[in-house]
Amino acid sequence: MPLGGRPALYLDTAIEISGGSAPYSLTAAYNPSDRALFLSVIALHDSTGRVIASHFHEPEEFECDGCAPPEPSDGLFRLYPLLGGFASAGFAYPLLLLDTSTLESRGISLVTFGPHGDYSEHNVSEYVVTCIVGEGR
Repeated sequence: MPLGGRPALYLDTAIEISGGSAPYSLTAAYNPSDRALFLSVIALHDSTGRVIASHFHEPEEFECDGCAPPEPSDGLFRLYPLLGGFASAGFAYPLLLLDTSTLESRGISLVTFGPHGDYSEHNVSEYVVTCIVGEGR
């Protein structure tokens, strides 16, 4: 199925959180000729499967120093490295816990949607790289 009239390779999965009121889906679309990511989306669904909220990510959001561009063979975990999920009082929908670490930092993000469908992401990271200049001298 083309996205906006554009042919694509798709990866997608559904995630249901125990005790949660709504499942998530994760989708990535890649250009079939060069296998480059051109769009990804995290969506929240109601009990009938209808999308009630979504957030699109541009390919640039997955770039990092020392990382190769994401490819279909990397799977969805490369884009959305899910550590777990949980429902919590005070949040309209379940939260996803993502590992947002890079080569230079350790990080985690909590992702959810608000009661009106607004996307929310809170990230905590710690810089952990040390440069070794002139090692062995």
